[in-house]
Order: sequence, then structure tokens, then C-alpha cells
Amino acid sequence: MLGMTVDELWKKLKPASAEDDIDILPLWAFMVLAIFFLLYCYIGLKHFIFAGAAFGADNSSHLAEIIKVAARLREGHFDAFWFPQTNLGYALFNGYNILPYLLMGTLVALTQDFWQPMYVYNASIIILHAIVPLCWYGSARLLRLPHLTSLCFALTTVFMSEYTMFGLHAGTTTSMGLYTQLWALPLLPLVFACYYRLIVLITPGSFLATILAHSLLCSVHNLLGFFAGIGGLLLLLFHYRSWHKYLISQAVILVLFSYWLVAWFKTHIYLVKVALIDHPMYSDGFLKTVQYLVEGQFFDAKRTFPMLTLILILGLLTILRTPTKLRAWAVYFFILGFIMLLYAPGDSLLGSVIPFFQEIPYRRYTVIIQFSGALIIAWGASYLLTKIAHIISFALKMPRTTILRDLVIIATIMLSLAHVIIAKKTFRTMVINNDLTATADFLHQQKHARFLVHNNFGTNSHFFRNLLPMLADRSQLTTYARGIRDSLSSYYTTVFDFAPLSYEMFNVRYLVSTKDIPHYMRMGFNLRHQFDKIRVYGADDKYGYFDVVQSSFAVTAFTSTAAVAYLRANSRRFYYHGVLPRLTRAPPTDMPYVAFQDNKPQYYLHAGNEPVAAQVFYDTLLTATHTRTAAIAETVKDYSYGAELELTTSGYLLLKASYHPGWQAEVNGRPTTVLAVAPNFMAVPLPAGKHTVTYTYRNDFLTQIMFLLCATAWLVLLFVFCRQTLKLRKKTSVDFIL
Repeated sequence: MLGMTVDELWKKLKPASAEDDIDILPLWAFMVLAIFFLLYCYIGLKHFIFAGAAFGADNSSHLAEIIKVAARLREGHFDAFWFPQTNLGYALFNGYNILPYLLMGTLVALTQDFWQPMYVYNASIIILHAIVPLCWYGSARLLRLPHLTSLCFALTTVFMSEYTMFGLHAGTTTSMGLYTQLWALPLLPLVFACYYRLIVLITPGSFLATILAHSLLCSVHNLLGFFAGIGGLLLLLFHYRSWHKYLISQAVILVLFSYWLVAWFKTHIYLVKVALIDHPMYSDGFLKTVQYLVEGQFFDAKRTFPMLTLILILGLLTILRTPTKLRAWAVYFFILGFIMLLYAPGDSLLGSVIPFFQEIPYRRYTVIIQFSGALIIAWGASYLLTKIAHIISFALKMPRTTILRDLVIIATIMLSLAHVIIAKKTFRTMVINNDLTATADFLHQQKHARFLVHNNFGTNSHFFRNLLPMLADRSQLTTYARGIRDSLSSYYTTVFDFAPLSYEMFNVRYLVSTKDIPHYMRMGFNLRHQFDKIRVYGADDKYGYFDVVQSSFAVTAFTSTAAVAYLRANSRRFYYHGVLPRLTRAPPTDMPYVAFQDNKPQYYLHAGNEPVAAQVFYDTLLTATHTRTAAIAETVKDYSYGAELELTTSGYLLLKASYHPGWQAEVNGRPTTVLAVAPNFMAVPLPAGKHTVTYTYRNDFLTQIMFLLCATAWLVLLFVFCRQTLKLRKKTSVDFIL
């Protein structure tokens, strides 16, 4: 046995699911699923859809971005979508969850004249929750699991409780509010089923089905698409007869997803490190992770009786009793997910290769454990029910199928009652009160400056960071929200401190608080308005989104750890002197620069010369202190900023907003180059004289064209797949009749 190869072991496993010889009728499975579907609809209509803003931290953010996309669509701007973190100035096409924003933004744009966007959003949450069990049941049937096992598999998503809120439970209305991840959950098992049918079962139509399902999942949530790809690759490693089909399918999937890949490759250096924010991803460690698993935290967090965890153990024993290819794959996938959970992804090899990997909380790997665990739980639950049916039928001398049916009915009644209680606690809302609305109305009129919310102000929640900007009709690019991770809407948290210079540097002129702010945090600010429990402090000085600075030297390799630390420590000092260094990848030939060797700054006055001492470098370049320039007339919109000014000497017009390659600028009607300057702002050079300058954000044209081409290609493949499926069904029906 020990000398047996993996391939020989895999061949010895039974090709199909080996289940007990009794099952329930499809009608009973459909009735159970219909009951839970109706329960979701009932709870939604009575307790959730019209009750207020969906509770859950990120829900406010998701709603804000959907409404912003809808607003851009209604204005006819189809090329100015924001990345979900609208504060960063990133394109939507750089996000990892594209379709939910596009589709929901379109739906809100079409319906908001007669239905409030919040109601549409809340209704979508209920509908998504309701269809997840249906989709999981259908996917299990594609895996050729019996109706009883498929039903148990489908209901794991209803009753799973996990400690991270990043897994299958999705935390959509409880803690994290992972709305876009909820969009992906109906598709996740379908993709695995398609890979299983393509690689193991080799069924007709599975090739196109795999391409369509996986590419769609990637566009809905490419992180879960990445996990699904890992599962497909694991199947191939143990069953490589269909390797050529697998490789072709992966190539086509990449082509269909190429619009995102192109956008990422063009802008990836601005997506992580340049944010100038410490975002360490620490694992809980091996012992802590094992403890979570033993305590049932992956499946029964905060549950008195670890029901699913015990059934998981029973499922593992069932697999040992009757191993199959699918069961073996589920165990291998479970182990792989557990191993991946033991270290921080940002510190791994994958962290330097996979897009967005460094920003992935490592606990998101619980999705892998929970999906494969759901399969194991389904086998354990169906085995338990069939054995109970055996015992009762033997004792009462009744047919086992009848007993099993009755057991399913009894279990459904009990679980339905439990689910009503769970769902009422899960689907919670927050009423938008008058003080929040009044604050939003005031801030709506103050678009000439950012407002700041902060944990120390009592305004840390997403309701202030995301819902307040939405109510104020403000893009988060024009707010400055410090939150749990100290992450600001303009993402310069480590450069900011509570001092007048920092407020000016980031154009923060209003502080939103629910309590009295310590004086050191509001130097230069006085209480302007109080709306019940919410206070708004305003700055004494008037500064704006624009300033005129010099850019007489450069900082190279600005995304490196050493450069980020250097900019973090010195950006305020540079701004005080009216000099913000240009950010470049390589040493420039036309100006002094700071390079880094062994994580230490090296100062060069000329390219190719020997480095000089830091004091000599700064004495040469920082010779004056920051002074206000002539008045600048500003116009501020969600996707553009305009300025009119007159200069007596040449300088650089600074826009206090995140640099991104999608930003373009015109000076006096002529296009000009947008330069990245510290800490991550942008600027354009101007000679002396009168100038009209406009900064405008546009998505990359190539990305837009590729998105349309990829969407068209996907629809064509879907049409071909539907035709093939219909022909196959007709042929099968004729053969059956003959």
C-alpha cells in the first residue's frame, strides 16, 4: 500500500459517489428548499427590506459605491466608474468584484425614480441569501450526489456559523457585510462541479460550462475565482487524463478575464504599497488555528452545541469507510486550505505573485476549508439520517424510504424554526436618524474641503465612513475617513497627524464627531454646528484641494518598503518648505534624487555622482518655508477638479488626491503630463502667468474596449453552450424513445 503511486491510488477509488441504497424523492428536496426560500422572503419583507440601512460594516460602503455607479450611469458617463474603494481614485476595473457593482448600479439607475436604492439593495441581499441553497443543491446534483446528500450540502450554508465572517457565511448582514462575496457564493460550488465533470467524469458540455462558470465567478469575485482555480488544479493533479482540455479551458478563461488583467498590469504598483499604509497580515499561528478547528470555530462559532463539527467528524469516518474520487478530493482540498491558513499570505511567495494577495486577510482561506467541509458534512449528515432510518424501520417494521422521508420532514420543521430565530438576528438594519441626515445635508454644501471622521471622534463606523458620504452625495475621494485599521479615504494615514499642517496638506476643514474632541486633535478648529449628537468642527483657515509647490528633487523606487518609510517620515516636512519630491521608478537625469541602498536613503545631487550627506542635500533643496500662493478658484466634481490661478513664477500645481494613471490633466485646454509627487499626490508643471487647469479621471480606453469584447465573447459562448445543451437533450430523448 505504501508503495502505491498516487495515480494507482486514485484509480482504485470508485469513480462515482458510493452512497447508501436509499434516498428521498426529488419532490421532498424541492419542498424543503422552497420552505427555506419562502422563509428568507418572509423575513426580508417583514423585518429587513424596508426597515433601514443594512447592518454590517461593509454594507454601507457597498451601497455607497453602487449608488455612485448608478449616478455616473444616469449622467451618461460610462467611462468614469470608481474602484469600490472610491476614495483611492482607482478604476472599477481594478477591483476584485466588478460585476456586482456594474449590475446593481445599472439596476439602481433604472429603478431609483420609483424605488429607493436602499430598498433595492436590501432586497438583493435577501434574494441572494435565498438562492444560495438552491444553487448549492443544483451543484451537488451535477456532482451526481443523491438528493438527500445534495439537500444536506445545500443547507450547510444556512446553518454554518464561522468566526471570521470571511467564509461561506459571508457575514452579509452581521459583522463584515461582505455583500460582493455573497454574490459569488451561488457560483462557487457550480464551478467546482463543472471542473469535476470536465476532469473526472468527462461529460459532454462540461468544457464550455467550466469556462462560462469560472470566468463569471472571476468577474463577480476574483478572489473566490482564484480559490476555485486551486480546486480545479487539485483535481487535475490526481486525474490528469483531461489535461489538454483543462489547459485550453484555462487559456480561454484568462482571455475572457483579460480586461481585468490588462488593467491590473498597467496599474498594479499603485494598488498596494504606494498606499503608504501599514497593513500587516499576521496568522494566528499553527496552535491557534488547530484550536479553532478543534473547538468548532470554523463551522459552529458561538454555538453551544458544535452540531456541524461533529457531523464533519462523522463524514470523515464515512469517507474512510467508502472512499470515492470526489470524497478524496474534498479531504485533500480541506487539508490544503488548512495548510494555507497557517501563515500570512503577504509574507509568502504567492504574496509577491498574485494580484491583491498582500491585501487579502489570511482568514479568507476559510472559504476553502468550509466548502470542502460542507461536502464532508453533507456525507456525514446523509449517512446519519439513513442509519437512523435503518434502525427505526427495523424496530417498526416499516419501509426505510418512508422513515427517511418522515425524518426529513421532522428535521425540516425543527431547522425552519431555528432558522427563523437565526435569520431575525442576522438580518438587522440601522435607521438613518435625523442628526445623520442633517449632518449629511450640511456636508453636501461643503465640497470645497474634506471632512474627517475618526475612532477618537466616536465616528469610526462604516455608517460615518461610507453612509455619510453617500447621504452627502460626496465621493469618498472628497472625504477623509480614519477607521479601524487607521485607513483613510485618501489612504495617507501614516502621513497624517492631528496638526494644522496635516489638515492643510490633505484639505481637511471639517471634523465630524459624536463627542468633545481633545484640543490637540482640533488645533485651528472650532465647533460650527451641532446636529443632536453629532458635532461638526470647522477650520479657521481656508485652504483647498489645490496648492502650488516646487518639485526640485525625486524619490526613486517609491513603492519599496524603504521609500514608503522615508516618505512617511518626511512628507509633512517637505510640504512645510513648499517642496514635494517627484515619485519615480528609476533615478532621473534632470534633478537631484534620493535612492535607497540596504533600506537606507542615499542622496545624490547629480546622476552618476557620489552621494552627499543628508544635510548638504536638504540645505541645497529646502531653502524656503511654505507660503500661500495667489488665490485659486476651484471647481470640484466626483471625477474632475478644476482650478484657475495666476503665477508670478513657475511652479507645480498640486492636487491633493491620490495619484493613479487614470488621471489626465489639461492646462489652458492642452493636455499635459500628470506627475506623481509625495506622499502620493499629483501635480502638473506651470510657467508664470494665468492658467486654467483641469484634472479628470478616465478609465483606460483599452480596458473598456476589452471589457466589451470579453463580455460579448462570453455571451456568444453562452449561446453556443445553450444550443449544444438543447441538441444533446433532444438526442437523448430520441434515443430513449427508440
